[in-house]
Amino acid sequence: MAEVDLANRDPNQLHDDSMNVMFQDVLGEPPSFRSMDCVWTNSAKCYSLGLKFSYVLSTCFCGICTALGWGCTYGCLGFATIWFMLPFFKCYNIVMAIARKIFSSIIDAFVGPCFETAGLILSKIAIKQIKE
Repeated sequence: MAEVDLANRDPNQLHDDSMNVMFQDVLGEPPSFRSMDCVWTNSAKCYSLGLKFSYVLSTCFCGICTALGWGCTYGCLGFATIWFMLPFFKCYNIVMAIARKIFSSIIDAFVGPCFETAGLILSKIAIKQIKE
């Protein structure tokens, strides 16, 4: 297993800027409504503290179990893909190749001559335009 990079925890850029929710992205006061400066600065500090605390608390209680659950999910998905889905599609392709040959033979034997005859009959039709 590769070492876990503790500095860069999203090396594949899985999360865009939508997950980067700063105080200014959530709360804003228009010029006509202003709270006291101390309320605004302390609100920003409380927001940051609440955000960090709730995330740390959630990851402490649920992070390991959630990671285990997702690991099992992807493990089962890989198992199902390798041992069930790919062999099924291989079998499906083999059966459909046989069905394609049978269907193609039926079309060539019965439907093809009818359309060929209809084409020969209809090709003899000539349209003449007469201007008066």
